[in-house]
Amino acid sequence: AMLAEIGYPVLQPVMQSTEAGKQFLIYPVITDPSVFDVTWAIEQQTSDRFAELQAAQAAADHDLLGIYQRSLTWQSAEQAASAPIHQLFYHRLTGGRLDNFYSAEKTIASQSMQDIRKAQWTINGQVYSETLNDIIERAINLLKPTQAGASIVGHGDAHNGNVFLCGSGETASLLYFDPAFAGKHHPLLDLTKPLFHNVFAMWMY
Repeated sequence: AMLAEIGYPVLQPVMQSTEAGKQFLIYPVITDPSVFDVTWAIEQQTSDRFAELQAAQAAADHDLLGIYQRSLTWQSAEQAASAPIHQLFYHRLTGGRLDNFYSAEKTIASQSMQDIRKAQWTINGQVYSETLNDIIERAINLLKPTQAGASIVGHGDAHNGNVFLCGSGETASLLYFDPAFAGKHHPLLDLTKPLFHNVFAMWMY
C-alpha cells in the first residue's frame, strides 16, 4: 500500500490473512512474463522484445527517480534500524545465514572454513590483501542498520524476477511484485539487491 500510494505500479493482493500461523496473500493471476524471463529469451535469441523492454525499463527508471525525489527525506538511526530491507543484508551477514554457510566449523573440499576465512587470496593473478574475515567484518560495520541518513520509499527487492513486463509494443510497462522488504530506507540499499541479482546472480533464475 505504501508503494502504491507513492506511485509505484505494484501488484497488490486481492485478499490477505494476518492471523498468526495462517498468514497468506492471494494475488490476481499474472500471465505476463517476468523481466528475467524476457531477458533470458532475448539472450537466447528466442525473443525480439529488446526494444520494447528497453523502452519500458527507461520509462520505469524515469518514474523511479521521481519517486525517489518525492519521498527523499532524512531519517534517524532508530528509524533506519527498523527498515525491513536489513533482512536482506545486515541480518544475513551477522545471523543464521553466515553461520549456516561460513561457520568456522564447516569444511569445503576438505578445507576448514576457519582456514579459508583467514587465508590470503590470489585469484587470476590478482592478490587480495583482505581475508574473508576482514571483508565480513567490514560489511557488518558498513551495513549496520542504526545509521542516520537519507531515505526513500523503496521496493527493496526489485530484481528482474520480481518485475513483470506487462502488455506489448509501445504500451509495454513494468509491474512490481513481492514487496516483502518495502519501506523507507537508503536509496543505495534499494538499488543494491536488483543490481546484484540482475548482473551477478542471473544463474539463480
